[in-house]
Amino acid sequence: MKIKKISLFFKTIKYLKFKQIFYRIYYFFSKKIFLDFNLTYKSIKFIKINQFIVNKNSKLNNNEFTFLNQSKKFDVINWNFLGYGKLWNYNLKYFNYLNDIDQNYGLDLINDYINFYKKNKNNKEPYPTSLRLINWINFLSKHSINDSNINDTIVKDSKYLYNNIEYHLMGNHVLENSFAILFCSYYLKSEKLYNLSRKILFSELQEQILSDGAHFELSTMYHQILLIKILNCIDLISNNESWKKDRLLKDFLLEKAALMLSWNESIAYSDGSLPALNDSARNQLRKTHDFFEYSKKLNIKWKKINLKKSGYRRWNQDKFQILIDVGQIGASYIPGHAHADTFNFELIYNSNPIIVDPGISTYENNNIREIERSTNFHNTIKLNGKNSSEIWGAFRIADRANIIDLVEEEYCIKASHDGYKKYGLVHERKFSMLRQKFIIQDFIQGITNNTRIESFLHFHPKCKIQLLNNSIRVNEELIINFEGCNNFKVEEYNFPIGFNKYTSSKKIILNTNRRSKIEIKYED
Repeated sequence: MKIKKISLFFKTIKYLKFKQIFYRIYYFFSKKIFLDFNLTYKSIKFIKINQFIVNKNSKLNNNEFTFLNQSKKFDVINWNFLGYGKLWNYNLKYFNYLNDIDQNYGLDLINDYINFYKKNKNNKEPYPTSLRLINWINFLSKHSINDSNINDTIVKDSKYLYNNIEYHLMGNHVLENSFAILFCSYYLKSEKLYNLSRKILFSELQEQILSDGAHFELSTMYHQILLIKILNCIDLISNNESWKKDRLLKDFLLEKAALMLSWNESIAYSDGSLPALNDSARNQLRKTHDFFEYSKKLNIKWKKINLKKSGYRRWNQDKFQILIDVGQIGASYIPGHAHADTFNFELIYNSNPIIVDPGISTYENNNIREIERSTNFHNTIKLNGKNSSEIWGAFRIADRANIIDLVEEEYCIKASHDGYKKYGLVHERKFSMLRQKFIIQDFIQGITNNTRIESFLHFHPKCKIQLLNNSIRVNEELIINFEGCNNFKVEEYNFPIGFNKYTSSKKIILNTNRRSKIEIKYED
């Protein structure tokens, strides 16, 4: 077991950037060293922002906190509470709920947090610190509160964040750090903080926002989270030019926001809903109009562009809306939010979800997390019981599937991936659309008599399935035919409707031959 874990570790680390490895080592040895620098402030500047948006799904009432569909009531708040896991504790420390409570209660909570960390071991982390600082600054500015004790804490935490940018993780973490430092720079009128944030935003957004507008970790949830933050930053810069006027940065953020809005619009279904791709919790996803309204108020203009670099494709024809994944694991050096889902797809019929990517319900390192990242939790093929990409831990991937052949025509895509090359196998899948018909054809190269081929289809909970001979009927409207299938079975599965919350749904598992075909059709 130890040898296997060592092997996984080295197969994972080879994809990391040198910068990530360097900072992981550096931060490990520098925990006892705090590189102090002068960050004094003569006066703070209340920020002006027209429409501050935070991610919701948190509730607070009389010291009872509800995050991730789990509630905890405190007599005395334990800010280090881990009874519901690390992500729940992160949400406690984000302070997103400040926007929904009155001024006095908010101040009590902020001061309680400050006093707690004066008495207890400081286990602050950059990511929750980043979100907390932005929420504090917005709250203080909204209520015109100038509190020296709180301001001193913001200064200390700004220094902490400045010294602990999450370069060992990269991706969305570094962006969240830079957003927070930008807000702190305006609040404290600090050129030093501003210059660091500006530098990070230019370099990271240029890399992380792909040419078709997707965030490179390829999670619809994180795409939306980061888009909200970029819109908030544009709002901040636009309304606080009395301290800092930086047209170059503002134009750059406008450009990236427009790209991300385009991707949002291109991948969304007709009702504005988004697929729960990779690490995406269904109840965390907003509909597109939420972003469009805010963006229009910021005078952001965008145009719909074709999906390409992200690896996703969207087809609309008659009553079908189709999403197809023919992309690489994203991003190669930070695949923590990626799944083993190569050649996954979704199908919407008559604006109703039929075959879906179920999304996720947890970040805890447990069996549920392993299942939800696995190949068999997606609408694709699994060979010999192995995942197409080697997921392990809660956020790691060792060997991963690469697209080795991709041919596209109108309403036809054929691609192959090498996720099973160590077993001498290659999976080729062809998607095609005809009138009133969507077809998925699979071909497995290199099979032997012992090769086990399983194909999976996950249905939305509202679907009613009727078994026929070698086919099924869905909702009395669709017929799904199977060819090259030895047998198939229908099973129940837990469909995540949010973190730690499920409803029952059905999936089909097909045992197929070397060549197989799934045909989904309807008749007028």
